[in-house]
Amino acid sequence: MSTVSLGSHIAARLVEMGVTDYFCVPGDFNMTLLDQLNANKDLRKINCCNELEAGYAADGYARAKGKLACTFNIHNTENIFAACMTVQPVQEWVVWP
Repeated sequence: MSTVSLGSHIAARLVEMGVTDYFCVPGDFNMTLLDQLNANKDLRKINCCNELEAGYAADGYARAKGKLACTFNIHNTENIFAACMTVQPVQEWVVWP
């Protein structure tokens, strides 16, 4: 039985879904995961300065390329910006009563 790291498994699934680039905010808490993602040659890392920038970059990338985009952020209070960027693109499709 072989052992597969979580990062390697995530990288393989992202490639299966057609992801070629991912946006990230490197930090102390996600460095091991990012190292495992970097080992996959089919994925390209795009570093961002903060969570809001990563969210906008992923949104623009997905709209321009017409494919799935993803971000990897560190665990901190600014993740609310990433959550806002998850909801903002969907609000265009919400029909208010």
